[in-house]
Amino acid sequence: MSAVRGSQRVNATVASSEANRTIILSALRAAIAIASESGAKPLLQKAEAMRNGMLAEGDQAT
Repeated sequence: MSAVRGSQRVNATVASSEANRTIILSALRAAIAIASESGAKPLLQKAEAMRNGMLAEGDQAT
């Protein structure tokens, strides 16, 4: 999956390590904040769904 941040294309991948997972969750939180501030509801919903999915995966692993 890829997303556009400014003029850069950012690829989101499966978190293969805890460090990667933390980085991806941080990026998703930033995307949620930006989407909330700008009123971009489709982006907000997608970012929240991705974040919630990652958090649920983490809960299942523990």
